[in-house]
Amino acid sequence: MGTFISSDYPLIAGSRFGMHLTIPVDYESSKIFRTEGTVAWNKIQPFKSKRNGMGVQFIETLPESLSLNALANNVRKLMNETEAKGLLEETVKKLESELEKTERLAALGRCVFS
Repeated sequence: MGTFISSDYPLIAGSRFGMHLTIPVDYESSKIFRTEGTVAWNKIQPFKSKRNGMGVQFIETLPESLSLNALANNVRKLMNETEAKGLLEETVKKLESELEKTERLAALGRCVFS
């Protein structure tokens, strides 16, 4: 088990360090978990980027209940984002259709008044 930590200056692979992670327990609360990790890999782009960072392997694994709650919260978030994306795509299609109809009517108007 591990995590990705975004950083402009990631540690080198093999570095060991302590960390405090805030893990959501449910919608209203979270728990701080202290653990240690080892940098398994790092990624540095030529310019600062949100993708710069390091993959960290936990030395002590998270309690299963925290892992499951965090996973469930991420799944819920992805489902909500997917649902919102679907609604947005539907709205864009409707607007594109209305725009095409408006463009056809404008072209027809130009032909009639020419």
